[in-house]
Amino acid sequence: MSIFTSKKSPKDDLFSIHYDDITRELVEKYNENLYSLCGLKGFSIVRISPFDIPVPKYFVITSNVFDIVFSEFLGAIKDTSVKVQVEKPTPNVNLPDEVVTLILKNYARLSGFSDAWVAIRPSIVLPTDKKLVNFAGQVDTLLNIRGEDDVVKAVEEVYRAYWDKDVRRFLVNNGIDLSNVKLAIVIQKMVQSESAGVVFTRNPINRKADELMIEAVFGLGNTIADGLITPDQYIIDQKDLRIIEKVISPQEWMLVRDVPRRGSMNNDKKIEISAAWQRRAKLSDHIILELSEIATMLEKGVGSELEIEWAFSGGQLWILQTKTAVSYGLKKEELTDKLEIDSSVVDDLLKEINQKKAKNKSKSISDGQPIVTGNSTNGVKVTVSGKALLISSRLLDKVPQITEYVKDSDFILVTDRLDNRLIPLLPKVNAIISDEGAIASDLSIEATANNIPIISNTFVATWMLKTGEFLTADGSTGNIFSSGKDLQSELESPKTQKLPKVKKKITQSMPIHDSTVETITKIWIDLDSSLVAPQEVNMAAVSGIYSVSLQDLITKIGQSPYGVLTGDLRKQYEEKIYKELFDIVEKADNKRITISLDLPRGKTFYAKLANHPTQLAQVAPNSDLLPMFLAIVRKIVNAKHKKNLAFAIENTRTATEALAVKRIIEATGFASLERPKVGVTVHYPSMIYDIPRIASERIDFITIDIDTLVTHLFANDKNSIIELELNSVVVQAIRKLIDDVTLNRAEVYIHLHDSNFLDIKEVVRTYTNLGVTGFIFESELIRSSIHEVNIFVSGLESRLLGI
Repeated sequence: MSIFTSKKSPKDDLFSIHYDDITRELVEKYNENLYSLCGLKGFSIVRISPFDIPVPKYFVITSNVFDIVFSEFLGAIKDTSVKVQVEKPTPNVNLPDEVVTLILKNYARLSGFSDAWVAIRPSIVLPTDKKLVNFAGQVDTLLNIRGEDDVVKAVEEVYRAYWDKDVRRFLVNNGIDLSNVKLAIVIQKMVQSESAGVVFTRNPINRKADELMIEAVFGLGNTIADGLITPDQYIIDQKDLRIIEKVISPQEWMLVRDVPRRGSMNNDKKIEISAAWQRRAKLSDHIILELSEIATMLEKGVGSELEIEWAFSGGQLWILQTKTAVSYGLKKEELTDKLEIDSSVVDDLLKEINQKKAKNKSKSISDGQPIVTGNSTNGVKVTVSGKALLISSRLLDKVPQITEYVKDSDFILVTDRLDNRLIPLLPKVNAIISDEGAIASDLSIEATANNIPIISNTFVATWMLKTGEFLTADGSTGNIFSSGKDLQSELESPKTQKLPKVKKKITQSMPIHDSTVETITKIWIDLDSSLVAPQEVNMAAVSGIYSVSLQDLITKIGQSPYGVLTGDLRKQYEEKIYKELFDIVEKADNKRITISLDLPRGKTFYAKLANHPTQLAQVAPNSDLLPMFLAIVRKIVNAKHKKNLAFAIENTRTATEALAVKRIIEATGFASLERPKVGVTVHYPSMIYDIPRIASERIDFITIDIDTLVTHLFANDKNSIIELELNSVVVQAIRKLIDDVTLNRAEVYIHLHDSNFLDIKEVVRTYTNLGVTGFIFESELIRSSIHEVNIFVSGLESRLLGI
């Protein structure tokens, strides 16, 4: 029996909608049901298709398919608790044959006589009373997909990403019952954009209904939404289509599509823009006016103020998506109350601030003189006050932890760009001050919907303002004032640092009393060759076990894997490996475990082990042995439902070698489970230069084995390892590495092999301040000094964040 049966609603016979079939009659027929079929993104494209405008060809796999594929799971979570909805194991994503046939039929129709490059876009269907929740960015769009197999795989990947626990947690935290949410998927032809951006059909700064504003960048437009680049801004008089103002923002680099291999997804690359082009306008006047005309027609056709995403390629403008401009963000009352002061009383406020400063004998500022001024605002004309919270781009990946760490809700966020990863902090801030940023960024849109002023393009805010300083931000003028009160000195005074004294060393035989706290900067245990997880692994301060070494596993068992590749011997060998790994997984409980793929590359290591075949002339462990070990790990994942597994690629000198190992991991079948994190360890200087390429290939973390790295860098230097790790060349190289991977959101860890914490304190201080994700410490150090490490790192973070 077909799965597409037993439906009652008149809309339930639609399982796919193809662009060729979109007519005014279809839009009118399904009317209110069209949104629930196609979701927010799909509906925004479908409803404008009858207009005579250029939209890239597409088709929609409707929410009816989602209902059928996940009907059993949706029924199981209906009327359950929030915790059950979030924690219930992820459902299997196995598309029925009829769904696959449906996808391939539409893809063939879209492609014509050749396989088309397409984007796979998730399109959420939210309950009517929750349509204001901004779901943007929760599930990634997959770009540059080509071929039948990869299109089906990408659709499965989008469904799988939707059931990620973080996505589920986001929905339930916004009061949404998961059984009432659906997902449609838009499959749309790619546009390889030369420039791209957003059109606002009402000026978002001054709210004038007769003015359009266009934001534009070279390359891909998602750099605007992500807040990575400050775009050009063009203001157009909508009545007579006349350009009122053009603000050109220099652009040094852009994102472009990187043609991927089959089976690869979301391939972008960052390229430099030549000096001659950096200061050019992103669009000609002719194209600006043509885009304005299209936007005006769409606004009239849809009947509401719009934000329109567009791309320009090969002389052609394309409309990618439209959004109703008032449909973003949580309701104001759902956020923490903000201190709001009408602009008319700013002078009285400044006088009050100056009186407080005089009372505290603080240095006064010139009456009414701003210390920083922004060149653009988001049009929220209120004046607010609060303590400065400085979060640079190096800390962006730590925002979820910072959100939990920050308890107050009266901060003014100071940052170098309007990155969408800052959105979780909005309930805790009164205003945002940025060096650069786009009004069309997701962060700006969300802040505007919640009446939070943004003052951007200050260019110097992160240089001039300090964490903890009391600020007043005027959203009308873009001016920022300071009371002169610097809370940083208070944080560093002895009376505010009520840290417990470090007790004597803790041995493994002593009972563990967990008085540690979880820090933003992660602390990992590197297992010694015994592969015995210390009791401290389950402390709050410890994020997990970093390195379960395959080389140590083989050594512990004592048999050469080359002697057991077939027959019963292999089965017995695999059982031994399974037991060793399983015991570590059990010990670590819910903490993350990283397995080091450090199979020795020379035959000498294997020749010393029992059962090694003497006639074996050479070894190629990554192709000979690695799949077997990965298959064993996969069995443990299945048995334990372990979702926080990671692999560290070791013993590689180039990006090509590292990415070859990554492909072996992907080919082992982990794609059918929750995708494990994959990282690369840097031992050699040559790898530093390959990091941007590695990070762009969906690598999740980079580990810097800093002891080994500096040994290779300074082979003949007589200074100590610690001195070399603090060498300015090394610090600057790691700073650049962090900057290089920030765009791709990869984590960065520093691996330290010293077992005496006093010796490495300054190294920990230096790289914590640089914004590394965390540190990997030896088991012996963790056993003896976990409390001291925890207190030290926590204190550094308090000073860094000014809390």
